[in-house]
Amino acid sequence: MLISGAVGALGAPAAASATTDFRWTGDCASLEATTVGTSQGSVAVVADVRLDNRAELCAGLSLDRGADDASILLAAWRRWDLSCSEWLRGDFAFAVWDDHTGRLYCGRDLVGVKPLYYWTGPQGAFAFASQLAPLLACGAIERRLDTAAAIERLLFLQHDTGRTLFAGIRRLPPGHALVVRPGGRPHIWRHTRLEVGDVGSSSPEEGAARLRDAVVRAVADRLPSDGLVGAHVSGGLDSSSVAGVAASLLPAGRLVPMTFSATRSRAAEGEAPVDARFLDDVAGQLAVPIHQPPADLLPFPAALERAAPGMMPPPYATSSANRWAGEAGVRSVLTGWGGDEAASFSGRTLLSEAVRRGKLGRVVPAARALNPGRSFSAGSLVGSVVEPLLPDRLYWWARFAQGDPWIGRLRTTVANERTGRDAGLLEALHHPWRTRATARGTQLSRLRSGHLVARMESWSADASRFGVDYHYPLLDRRVLEVALGAPWDSFLREGSGRWLLRTAMAPYLPPSLASRQDKEDGWGQRGDVAFGAGAGVGFDPSWVRAEAERLLREGNDLGGAVDLRKLRARLAGSAPRRFATSPVANIVPLLLVAPAAQLAAFVRHHRMAT
Repeated sequence: MLISGAVGALGAPAAASATTDFRWTGDCASLEATTVGTSQGSVAVVADVRLDNRAELCAGLSLDRGADDASILLAAWRRWDLSCSEWLRGDFAFAVWDDHTGRLYCGRDLVGVKPLYYWTGPQGAFAFASQLAPLLACGAIERRLDTAAAIERLLFLQHDTGRTLFAGIRRLPPGHALVVRPGGRPHIWRHTRLEVGDVGSSSPEEGAARLRDAVVRAVADRLPSDGLVGAHVSGGLDSSSVAGVAASLLPAGRLVPMTFSATRSRAAEGEAPVDARFLDDVAGQLAVPIHQPPADLLPFPAALERAAPGMMPPPYATSSANRWAGEAGVRSVLTGWGGDEAASFSGRTLLSEAVRRGKLGRVVPAARALNPGRSFSAGSLVGSVVEPLLPDRLYWWARFAQGDPWIGRLRTTVANERTGRDAGLLEALHHPWRTRATARGTQLSRLRSGHLVARMESWSADASRFGVDYHYPLLDRRVLEVALGAPWDSFLREGSGRWLLRTAMAPYLPPSLASRQDKEDGWGQRGDVAFGAGAGVGFDPSWVRAEAERLLREGNDLGGAVDLRKLRARLAGSAPRRFATSPVANIVPLLLVAPAAQLAAFVRHHRMAT
C-alpha cells in the first residue's frame, strides 16, 4: 500500500512556509486515511499497517474490537501522543497530522518491514512517502546523487544510515519516529529498541516449544481472510517452516507455494533450483504442487528499466515472480527471510561462548556439528573460538592478516578511499559483520546491520507494483524475543546446527528437511550471477567494461565516489593480492568495477546531478 503526504507548500515562496495545510499526494485511491473531528480541531492519519496487538490496544483505548487499524492509530495518538509507536506491535509506517498542535508525526516499525522516506526542503517544506516514486515525481525535489550512499554501494555495504542514493531524501530508520511542524526541521528519535533478555525458557526444549507457538501465531496473523496466499519455498529450513505452518492453517486451494531458478538458460529449460532434491518432499508435506514462476536474468540496463522508480533492481530477479504472483491473483506472499539472524541462527558463535562460559567439553562436538562430514581444521577452530573473543582492533587485525578480502574494501574496490574516510564509513565497513563472543551479540549485530531493511525495501517497492505485499513471520517481534531469549546453547545441540527452529518446526517439515545439515541458496544463484554486483542481474562483462570506460573518457567520478585511477587499474585486470584465493578470483577485477557501472547507469536513468 502506498502512503504519501506533505506539510507546507512544496516549492512555494517563503510566505507560505507557515501554512498548516496537510494534503495527500500520489494515488489517493490507495491511501488508508481517516479524519476525526474534535473540539480541539481535527486529526488525520494515513497508514500502511498490520497490527499484532489489536485486541489489547482496542481494550486499552476503549474501542470496539472491530475498529480498523487507522482508527486505532488515531486513538493511540490521542492517548499517548509522541510515544504512541512504543505501544504498537506489528508492521507499520504511518503519519498523523494534528491540526490543533500543528504537528506531523511519522512512525516506523521496529524491524523496518514497512518503508518510509522523507524530504525536507526550503521554506520548511516537508514530504513523506512509503515509496520513492511519489517523492521523485515532485518537481521541487532536486535529483542529486548522495556521495556517501554511492560509496556504500561501491563497498558492497548494506547498513542502514538513513541515506538513500538521492541526496536530501532520507529513510526513517526502523524503530524510529519523527515529528515536524510546518516551517521547522524534523526531530527524529528511536521509539523502540530490539533489546531482550531471557523470556522464561528454562531449557532448550522449552525454548523450542515457545518458538513453535510464536511462529504459528506470526504466520496466522499474516494470513488474509480470503484470497490466495503465496509462500516462497526454497527447500531450506526457514521458508519451508513458514510454508508448512501456512498450509496447516489455510483451507485447501488457498496456498500457492512458489520457487524459481535465477539462471536464465536453466530456467528456460524448466530446471528446478539448487535445493530441488528437497522440494518434492516439501511439496508432499504441503500437499500442494510448488509453482516455478519464470525468473529471467535480465542485463542490468533492462532490469533497471523495469525496476520501481528510485530503486536498484531487486536481488534474485524477483520482479518476474512478483509479476507472476500478481497475475495469478496472489496478494500476500510469506517468506522465511530473516530467519538466519535469529530463529534459525547457525550457532557458530557457540564455540567461543562455550569457552567463555567454561564449557570446554562442548567445543569439539559443536565444531563437528557445524561441519558435518568435513574435518574441522585447527585454523578454523581458532577462527571460531579465539577470534570472537578478541577486542575489535585485534579482531580486525587477525582477519586482515588471514587475507580476508572484504576487510580492505576501501583499497580493493574502486571507491574513493579519501571520500570514504571523510564520510566516516570505516566503522560501518567493519562493525556490523564481526563475529561476537556470544550468540545473542552476533544475532543483534546482524539484525541491526541494515541488510534486512535494504532487502525488504527493495522487495516492497517491486512487489507493490503488482499488487503484492510481502510478510516476514520470522521477523515478528514475538519470534525475535523468543529466539533472542532462548538458552545460549539452543542453536547447536545433539550434533545439529539450527537446532532451535529445526526442533520447533519438526511437525511442519518433511523428515528429510528436518534432519538436513547443509544449507544452499535455494533461489538458484549460480556462477553467472555476479556476487556483490547485483544478485539476480545477468552479469555482462562487456557492458560493465563499456560503462566503466565511459566514466574514464568523461572523467566522471560520480561526485567523488569513484577513484578513477583504481577504476583504470581494475579494467586493466589488476586485482588486489588479497583476492588471490577467492573463489571468484578470475572475475574479481570486473566484479569490483560492476557497482560503479551500475551506479553510472542509475544516475543517467534518473537524470541525477553528481
